[in-house]
Amino acid sequence: MLVDDLTPEWAVVLAERQKMYVALMDEARRAGAPAGDTAFAESYVRFVEHVKAGRLGGVRVSGVRG
Repeated sequence: MLVDDLTPEWAVVLAERQKMYVALMDEARRAGAPAGDTAFAESYVRFVEHVKAGRLGGVRVSGVRG
């Protein structure tokens, strides 16, 4: 069985995704549309912080049966 820690890569991906969410929310506000779920946005910030700090992470587990 192989286990790969993907936390560093995911920290980068999630931080970029967070920037995208902020930009989309700002764009919606400027257009006069609902900006989305602020509770989600706030919790996503905490989520990204936890991944960057190594308190949460991601792994890929692969193996061969038998």
